[in-house]
Amino acid sequence: MTRADVSSNQPPTWVNWLGAGITSMLAVLFLVLVQQVRSQNDQIQTLKQRVEGLENARALERTSALESQVQTSTSRLQALERLRGDVQRLTAQQLRLQAAIEQLRGDSAPAPMPGLPPAIS
Repeated sequence: MTRADVSSNQPPTWVNWLGAGITSMLAVLFLVLVQQVRSQNDQIQTLKQRVEGLENARALERTSALESQVQTSTSRLQALERLRGDVQRLTAQQLRLQAAIEQLRGDSAPAPMPGLPPAIS
């Protein structure tokens, strides 16, 4: 075999260098891609934490508002219960006073005679 036969079976040297360069470039691109994925994952985690924080803040605001409404409703209900007690006491007092008035009218008025209409006061 001659030198021409041997050199025709092997690719030129620049092809080997080109293959090595492409392989290196692909390795670097892979590393860059891995780094970008990690960076995006970190950003996603940060955004998730912010969203959770906002959701928790909103939930706290809603809870505080509901708590305030419950306290207001409770105070109104207590005021209504106090008023109801006052009305019951006043009603009982009114009934006692009416009974006392009827008793006073009954004691001071002459006893009606049977068959005659009662006297007009």
